[in-house]
Amino acid sequence: MPHINLPEGLQGIRSAMAFRPETAKPLNELAEALLHAPNSLPQGDRELIATYVSYLNDCYFCQTVHGSIAAACLNDDHDLVKRVKADFRAAEISDKLKGITLLAGCEVDILADGRLDFEAEVGRTGRHGGRRDGQAAAGLDSGTRRRR
Repeated sequence: MPHINLPEGLQGIRSAMAFRPETAKPLNELAEALLHAPNSLPQGDRELIATYVSYLNDCYFCQTVHGSIAAACLNDDHDLVKRVKADFRAAEISDKLKGITLLAGCEVDILADGRLDFEAEVGRTGRHGGRRDGQAAAGLDSGTRRRR
């Protein structure tokens, strides 16, 4: 049961954005900048990353929307979207996109001293920023867990 009374008839995040339009505006601007503004990554690649992260977050609505946009940008290749969600390392995507997808899907712990502790391959292989312990300096609040 939701803790706030969301508008009826709007799916996924759209209902929360309709409930608080003043919050929705900067979030929509961020999404626009990340997913649609001119960038060194094609829109299809950015949508694949968003699909994978939404899949990890177990958000059916978001992974379906991002996956559909990704497929449309990639010559209607819905099978590629499925392969990226199932195992992006084995999917036919560039090594650059595999690396970005790996980082985007990492769980990040903010440690008491303000450093970020990256799990998954980044933490196990020591491939982040040249540090063998997989940690990077950050000035964020401690005790917070975030999925990237």
